[in-house]
Amino acid sequence: MKIPTTSLAAIIATTAFAFSLPCQVNLVVNGDFETGVISPWVESGWSCASTVSKHNCAGAGDSQTFNCILGGKAGQTRRPNGYWPGNAIEQDVLVVQTVEYLFMADVQVQNMQSPATGNADAGLVEVFVDGVSVGSHNFGRYNGNTLPRARMCFTFKATTTGLKTLLIDFSRRYYCSTRTPTCFIDNIVLVQAPMRPIVCPIGERYLNATANISIDGTPSANFALFLGLGQMPSGFAIPGFNGSWWLNAPFFQLFTLQFDAQGHYGFQPPVPNDPTLDGLLLYWQAIEAPGAVNIGEVTSFAFYK
Repeated sequence: MKIPTTSLAAIIATTAFAFSLPCQVNLVVNGDFETGVISPWVESGWSCASTVSKHNCAGAGDSQTFNCILGGKAGQTRRPNGYWPGNAIEQDVLVVQTVEYLFMADVQVQNMQSPATGNADAGLVEVFVDGVSVGSHNFGRYNGNTLPRARMCFTFKATTTGLKTLLIDFSRRYYCSTRTPTCFIDNIVLVQAPMRPIVCPIGERYLNATANISIDGTPSANFALFLGLGQMPSGFAIPGFNGSWWLNAPFFQLFTLQFDAQGHYGFQPPVPNDPTLDGLLLYWQAIEAPGAVNIGEVTSFAFYK
């Protein structure tokens, strides 16, 4: 499946007016905390130094984040996984049984009180929908003077229908204290019935290192990956294509390949040691052709020092 960038740009230009679509529907309200307050999220669990404040959680510059010190307190009951229940934030979202959902969020930990001090456990960020764990990220051991970052990115199917609680929990194997790392979260997104391919970075994205990028689509389908410098305020539907196109010009086709039998492709591009890339937000979108042509979800992330 060869889709030249210039041809796709021409299609978008000729159909933009008639096929303009609204922004992606994020079922989460105030997922980027840019209001400067937590509402309509509600805190629950054991709150330890929680707040909304500016921080460079995703590596793309300072923005409002929710953050708290991880860990539990004496008198609690350990969970079956051995972790002490920590702070949690929650809000109700409408989900439909058996429908697939895509969850994404940027998370980071840092020892704010004693930056050079390591720690045996930097904590677990776990996501629950209607009391069921649907995904998590475990930071593991913390090394002093580091800023571990990750993009949480996973799909799940709802087991019930209705207005259900989306809860994000910050637990740890030990108690919360002034020596415990702080966890930051930003850019929380929940999308119903996401269109594949889905692009997601795995692990750190340092300059002068090798990144790890995962793409999930339809098994054995051909696909093309595109990279842009911006996202339009509205997506565009293209006749004969499922989904909508979001990348603003200029954008570039990186390659055309094929998913494996599980519908996955991963690649490890070297990231140049170029200071102009530090914190530059890049936008990614892929198109696949398993029969019908599908335009996948758009995502963005930056590389950093």
